[in-house]
Amino acid sequence: MIVKKTSLFPASQETVYEKIRRPETLRLVAAPYASFEPAGEESGVWEDGSTSSWRLRVMGGIPLGIHTIHIVRFGPGGISSREGNRHVPVWNHDITLSEVDESHTEYTDRVEIHAGWKTVFVWLWADMFYAHRQRKWIRLLEETEMDDKKKSKAYFDRHSRTFLNRNGDWSHDYKITMKILIKRKVRNLID
Repeated sequence: MIVKKTSLFPASQETVYEKIRRPETLRLVAAPYASFEPAGEESGVWEDGSTSSWRLRVMGGIPLGIHTIHIVRFGPGGISSREGNRHVPVWNHDITLSEVDESHTEYTDRVEIHAGWKTVFVWLWADMFYAHRQRKWIRLLEETEMDDKKKSKAYFDRHSRTFLNRNGDWSHDYKITMKILIKRKVRNLID
């Protein structure tokens, strides 16, 4: 079975490529769905022909043993790896990076999964995982390119679509806060 997800990243192809070269980026964008701890000597960057082993845990800590990643191709246009572990022997992952303009990159994850009778269950998890991973990538890239003021705006924009938002604005939270402040006779306040 194949999982395929595509997103538009708010960064140049070069910026995405530089971040994707570092194994710590994998750990950052995979959490909390998956965690990868080196199971041997860790290289500072991914490169053609490299093979690495990782202790894989999913969903907050369920151990799945050693996951091996062999990089077949690694370049600015994308990455091709052949991966697997005892539960999922075939996890062929291809990442494609396509420059849209100087500040946007189309990013595609395509993963071929073979895990015997477990394949459909692994596919369902992988479908959620790669959607989550791409959302984390976008946040990471937005924060990389922003100053503090823009980071604050992005935070509030993101949360304005969540349960914190009531009736299209934050007025409910402010009303409660104002009642408490008036009751306590607060004269000065820093937001």
